[in-house]
Amino acid sequence: MIQFSKKVPDGFLAKYGKDHELPPNFREITEKEFAQSKFFVYFPEFWEYRQITKKEDFEKFKWGNEQRSHVFSLRMAYFFDGTGVALEHDYWAGKVRYFAFAVCEHNERTQRNVGNCLNEYTCAACGYVETIDSSG
Repeated sequence: MIQFSKKVPDGFLAKYGKDHELPPNFREITEKEFAQSKFFVYFPEFWEYRQITKKEDFEKFKWGNEQRSHVFSLRMAYFFDGTGVALEHDYWAGKVRYFAFAVCEHNERTQRNVGNCLNEYTCAACGYVETIDSSG
């Protein structure tokens, strides 16, 4: 179930996968990585509750031998730059796991100064442009 604060973006399913599939570049992250993620800085463009039932995906991220279900349930937050974070929990064990995903990781960026303390970063892989004011 997708909850959008905006209109569903064109090509959403092509970019992020369909229900019951993992989004691109899905990986588990540490609690520290989650605490330092965009989740606490930016408001997600939309949220999704997604249940992963594909056996090979489920097996890759299961909770170990004590797994109680064959469904991997995620609360997913999508951000403006094509990245996102996801949470999964084990109710009975009282534990939470953290994940990140991205259409593009934006690792190969070029920087251009466009003003006093104003820098523009362009991703060489996908063309995403972000302007950051570092004046504080």
